[in-house]
Amino acid sequence: MAQAPASDKTQRLPQLRVIKKAYEDLTPTEPSLPSSHSSLPTLLATRMIQQTIANSKSAIETTAKQADVVKKQLEYQQQELQDANAITTALEARIGHLRNQQSEQSQWPREQIAEELIDAKQIKKTGYGAEIKRLRAAFNEFVECHLAAMLAVEELGGPVAGDLADINDDMLAAGFSNQGRSKKARARDDNVQADKRQQRVDKIWGQPVDSNDIIPHNEKDAAAAELHGLVEDLFNALLGSEGSGSYVQLERDSAAARFLVRAKVAHFHPKDARRLRLIDFGRELDD
Repeated sequence: MAQAPASDKTQRLPQLRVIKKAYEDLTPTEPSLPSSHSSLPTLLATRMIQQTIANSKSAIETTAKQADVVKKQLEYQQQELQDANAITTALEARIGHLRNQQSEQSQWPREQIAEELIDAKQIKKTGYGAEIKRLRAAFNEFVECHLAAMLAVEELGGPVAGDLADINDDMLAAGFSNQGRSKKARARDDNVQADKRQQRVDKIWGQPVDSNDIIPHNEKDAAAAELHGLVEDLFNALLGSEGSGSYVQLERDSAAARFLVRAKVAHFHPKDARRLRLIDFGRELDD
């Protein structure tokens, strides 16, 4: 146990001498250092240099990666700035053109302004009409060349329209099994086979109501005629010419109706699956 320093100065001096003597005995006169010919300093210096080099390489790689990220961000921001400048320039030019046009039109007589508006609307109407004809021709071509055969296959019990691409007339003539597989065509009298195919067409798609309508010759023609008729009825209902709202009453659950629903073109009534209507994409814009 350590002894507390004495309060008397004459007794404290011997205590300090004892402590001094203990420190001098414990402390070596010369530090234990390697000799001048030792290789230890060289090894320590080499290790320090290697660690410094490794840390420098790691820092360089990290800085290079960060520089690449910053460079990509800078390029993206520069591209955004160019796009913003281009949009600003275009908008300023458009605003200037509109202001000049408005300034010029403010000096026109009302009759001339009305004529300009009528001509502009007529040009738009003509353009819309041409675009409608183009889209209708493209739609008819798609139906006749691709979709009609796929709808016929679905009506005959085959795969859903879109799942089977390679379809030929022999496949439609043979029909499909309950498992949805194409049956093998059997050799039989052509007249008998044609009569049975026509009976099957009449049973599934029915005969034309109007005597002026063309009687379908095969399953593909019948499916195409049904789809065209359904689309026409849906457009008429959407425009309000049917007198029954925008819904069309379906006579049966057809592959054509199901395809229009899957294609997000039409949808069934929430409470009646026998009623179908087109999706009015322009309603939100009108509202």
